[in-house]
Amino acid sequence: MMNVFEQWATLLLFLSISDHQGLQTQAVLKIANDSETHWRYAIVAVRALRALLRRDVPNSPSHVRLFLEKACDSDPSMVRYCALLGCRNSLKLLVTISAM
Repeated sequence: MMNVFEQWATLLLFLSISDHQGLQTQAVLKIANDSETHWRYAIVAVRALRALLRRDVPNSPSHVRLFLEKACDSDPSMVRYCALLGCRNSLKLLVTISAM
């Protein structure tokens, strides 16, 4: 398992590389799904995943599944709020793409 500093460094490294959308998403999903991730970094991960939503790239099922799982999280923190925004953005992109 990675410690908090390694998780944060990995998250920042993958967010700085703009050419590898799939790698970024997978790295952030790994950090967000880890049970030992501190809630602060879980918020950063969910926000990063929300920022990685794009119209020209289809959303992966694991991406949307994480939003739904974190939206129902038992911890009443910003994680739920950010995950709900991610769910909303995912649905908005889905409706926009299907309307085209």
